[in-house]
Amino acid sequence: DIRSHTRDATDEQEEYLSVRVKRGIIQLLTHLVVSSSSVHRAIYEPTGPEGLPLARRVLAAILDEVDGCIVPLLSSSLSKAQAQKALSYLELCCSCNQFILALSRSNEGIQMTRYQMIVESDKDGQTHWSHSTISCMALVLNSMLSCAVSMEQEEITPKWAADMSPYLNRIAEQCISFFKTLQSFAHNQKRISSKSKPPTFASLISEQNLVLLSCFHKLSTREQNADAGSGTSCLLWLRDESKYDVQLMMEEALYDDV
Repeated sequence: DIRSHTRDATDEQEEYLSVRVKRGIIQLLTHLVVSSSSVHRAIYEPTGPEGLPLARRVLAAILDEVDGCIVPLLSSSLSKAQAQKALSYLELCCSCNQFILALSRSNEGIQMTRYQMIVESDKDGQTHWSHSTISCMALVLNSMLSCAVSMEQEEITPKWAADMSPYLNRIAEQCISFFKTLQSFAHNQKRISSKSKPPTFASLISEQNLVLLSCFHKLSTREQNADAGSGTSCLLWLRDESKYDVQLMMEEALYDDV
């Protein structure tokens, strides 16, 4: 039993260190992309024998992490024993989102977020297709909301859950910013595109349309719900500006032609 416990503790430490290293690499890449226009251009140039841009390689690795670890963890019922692990993955999620937001500053990056990626999972070594970045961001928002609501339903919100609140709020704001960027992209394409039917916001999010509409509805009404409940702590809230953005996106997604 002692050996088993020691082995489990060692595995947890290795996983924690691995997550920290991944987060550091992603943060460094994001800083370079944001601060240097030459780096931002270079990441879209073909590299290696397969001719894949660096941006696509990094994005594939990030989507594998989001799809395989972050979303499943946030979608599960968290306990105090998982608190430290959950915090480290929330921090990683923030870094992943920040890289995606950096890519979405350009049309090339937006186009890249629309497509599925071929990724290789570390767990089984099998090559498979990921969700698109747009789909992954919708699933992150959905799982993060589920996580917050689940912890808020506790009669007394534990301190370890309250510690997650800043990360949950940051992830929510990052996701809203990403979908607002998509919405602006669709509006710009409609204005300048020579195509008879440029992509609409509804068509861009069509892969997870129902999931996103559900998220937008929950985000726009959750403060009222939190106020109505007695004795519950609100772990996730939106600025008025973000709530307004969510309402506009929800209306456009509902009534726009796909």
